[in-house]
Amino acid sequence: MPIKYIKDFIMSLFKNTNHNPIEENKNPNHNTLTTQKNTGRGSIKIKKQFKHNALSSQELEAKFKNASQLDTRAMLKAYRTLVHDVAISFNATDKHTVQDLDTYLKILQVTLKSHSSPGKYILHRAKILAKKFELMGIGEPNTLSQVKGEITLHSATIGLIDESALMSSVEHPFSYKDELKRYDDGQSFMYNTGSDGDYDVLLRLVDTPIPIVTKKEFKKVAGGTMMPYTLSAPTGYLYLLDGFTKDMNNCLKLKVDPGYYQVAAFLLASRCGEFCQHCIVISKTKKSKQKYGQQIETVEMDF
Repeated sequence: MPIKYIKDFIMSLFKNTNHNPIEENKNPNHNTLTTQKNTGRGSIKIKKQFKHNALSSQELEAKFKNASQLDTRAMLKAYRTLVHDVAISFNATDKHTVQDLDTYLKILQVTLKSHSSPGKYILHRAKILAKKFELMGIGEPNTLSQVKGEITLHSATIGLIDESALMSSVEHPFSYKDELKRYDDGQSFMYNTGSDGDYDVLLRLVDTPIPIVTKKEFKKVAGGTMMPYTLSAPTGYLYLLDGFTKDMNNCLKLKVDPGYYQVAAFLLASRCGEFCQHCIVISKTKKSKQKYGQQIETVEMDF
């Protein structure tokens, strides 16, 4: 075939058309979005598949119940899909009830543990919590007391512990099993940071029923623990330090009233990365009999 015809054929592939530069059309099942776009050399069609529609909280709860009855491999796969389903359903409307939001949070508490990249969905959880507080009439948290500074980690773990449990820990030879049992029993709050090093930290006591940061700080949340942890503080002397080495010369201390406290950790960061702070928030609560298991959460930068 002569080279001229080959050249003409190739050029015809890039010939401009009279189609609208950008035209969108959804098919009847609302799962496929067809986009026709003028590239400058021609018009191309792009199809995007949307496999998930927004589900009601009742549908999500039923799907969650069904998933929990599957074998382990199928269950984990279904859980990962549910994490996405919750995000889609929450973003689909502003007309949520507190019951809807509690359903989302209950599902995320379990399903996020099975997700390989939970970071961005933890941000969704933060937004769901903020919406719940708004509906419940919980306003901005007032800071009752706080301490801030820098601690050095050698076990890549931040811990918050009452003096009674701390003394029991340092007076005996280190045992990883014993430390995990303290965590499971509600005597020592811990989470993994992903690496050792120096960390800018803040420990804050607030007056809200649930430990939260301010609305302004919520905009900087880049990660965090999934659900509040209930910590026993019989002496009221709290130590924020390396979760495993328990170096009392490298810690922050905060005096609170003896009792039980809900604890949540938030990683606050700026988009450009020049600011990063671990904010551990506590609020007074009643005794909890909950067991936490021995899987410690990881809180790292999500962007």
